Amino acid sequence: MGKLKTTLFALIAAFSLTAVAETKIAVVDMERAIVSSEMWKQHSEAAVADSNLAKLAAERDGLVADAQKLQKDFETNNLSWDDAKKAKANREMESFRADLQLLERKIQAEQRVVQQTTLQAIQPVAFEQLQALIDEEKVELLLKKDAVWSNGAGLDITNKLIDRINKSAADK
Repeated sequence: MGKLKTTLFALIAAFSLTAVAETKIAVVDMERAIVSSEMWKQHSEAAVADSNLAKLAAERDGLVADAQKLQKDFETNNLSWDDAKKAKANREMESFRADLQLLERKIQAEQRVVQQTTLQAIQPVAFEQLQALIDEEKVELLLKKDAVWSNGAGLDITNKLIDRINKSAADK
């Protein structure tokens, strides 16, 4: 009975390995493919130009310059200032910090909008090109790069996908 189980197990394992060996497997890092594409760069630059990022960044730079000026003034003159003037300078610095934190949050929110807009513009093209690549390479099992512990050379089709996305952008 034990010999039969061992033989049966060996046959099943051999059959499974044969089936897996015949299956075309590929790995893709979709995020890297999208973000590394020329399309991403073009759409992102256009989205940044259409956003408030430049205005917010200029506002932040002006605020930082004013805060640095006040800090330098405080360091240079605080010994000659009375307590009321020191307290006023401290309140102004706190106000600068609060304004700067608010601006940073606005900038981050605007950056997220830019990224989301860019992703929405590119994702359909990227998935279309991925499907074409899957068909062309006759891939039967596609795995996400972050779900794979290790993969052999030649399984990762991310660079091929980047090339296809770039070619697709150039063709339009």
